[in-house]
Amino acid sequence: MRNRSIYTLIIIGLLLLAVSCQAKTAEEESVIQEETPPAAATMTAQPPTDNQPSSSGLRATLEAPSSLPQGEPLKVRFTLANESESDLYVLNWFTPLEGLGGDIFRVTRDGQRIRYQGPQASRGDPTPEAYTLIKAGGTVSAEVDLSLAYDFSRPGNYTIEFISPRLSHIAHTEAEMARTAAELGPVDIPSNQITVAIEA
Repeated sequence: MRNRSIYTLIIIGLLLLAVSCQAKTAEEESVIQEETPPAAATMTAQPPTDNQPSSSGLRATLEAPSSLPQGEPLKVRFTLANESESDLYVLNWFTPLEGLGGDIFRVTRDGQRIRYQGPQASRGDPTPEAYTLIKAGGTVSAEVDLSLAYDFSRPGNYTIEFISPRLSHIAHTEAEMARTAAELGPVDIPSNQITVAIEA
């Protein structure tokens, strides 16, 4: 009987030791999981690259001569690409698709901002005619003469970048087009930056 009691105590002790070891291991694994961020969080924390699609599905590209003689017109070709998988109707407002109707470019000369001196279009409620259809994967283009609205009379290096519209709208169908100005808002349209040297 005495030997049997000793064996029972030993078995109980071994079981308690095993349970204690398992609990400790689980606690250590929990600490490791808390200290190691998941792969998805690490990827999200990385800054976006230019190759990532914009939130609107639209991207602008500017093209112009790398240099021009002083006094020559500075014509910039604006191309708006639909990078999404569906057709988009884009409101022309505050884009070169309607011409120059406001300060829609950020222009600097040797780091100094150049003031916009062009026309300011009056705005009411949008109409269907103010929208441009861009097919999925397609582009539309327009050319504007920036020398009509910005001062390029002095020699120097000018940088030009399109500014995302503060008031615009995107629709997937004609039925979704805005009918009042209250339905409009900012639209993200990333743009490249170009540099033009005006030579004396």
